[in-house]
Amino acid sequence: MKKWISASKSMKNSHELKGLKSTLKASCYWSYNQQTVARGVAAGLAGAVVPGFQLFYAAILVILLRGNLPIALLFTLITNPLTFVPITYFIYFVGTLIIGNSKSNFVIQNLRWDFSSFHAFLSNVSAWILQFGKAFFIGLPIVSLCLGIIGYFGTLLIWKIYTLLTHKK
Repeated sequence: MKKWISASKSMKNSHELKGLKSTLKASCYWSYNQQTVARGVAAGLAGAVVPGFQLFYAAILVILLRGNLPIALLFTLITNPLTFVPITYFIYFVGTLIIGNSKSNFVIQNLRWDFSSFHAFLSNVSAWILQFGKAFFIGLPIVSLCLGIIGYFGTLLIWKIYTLLTHKK
């Protein structure tokens, strides 16, 4: 962002961020009530499975859904270096179930973690993801949507159970 915003301007007075500042001033993005938290969880879980764009996608979804922004960004953290491969394989698996492509001899190539440059890293990750092809890109929106729905209704259910248990006491 530094190349678009001059060093003499602060983020607060930046004219480039003027439209975004007015959008994010809405209380729904920062309040912790049942609906905004559930929408934030849904946006975060739906965005978490989009490789490389988790935070960006979750932020767009939370703005569209008018949910809690910090909760959405927090829930994108389910994808990390330990969970990235199993989640990616699950997306591929769902895609193969949908398109009916069940090649039993498919071998997954190892992901090469080359941090010598950003270009090398991005090239290796994109080559690894593209080996999954059509099945991955069909499974991705399905898994994303399902996780969002499960997150939304799961949060509402947990919130309801919690309020019932606390009111009994």
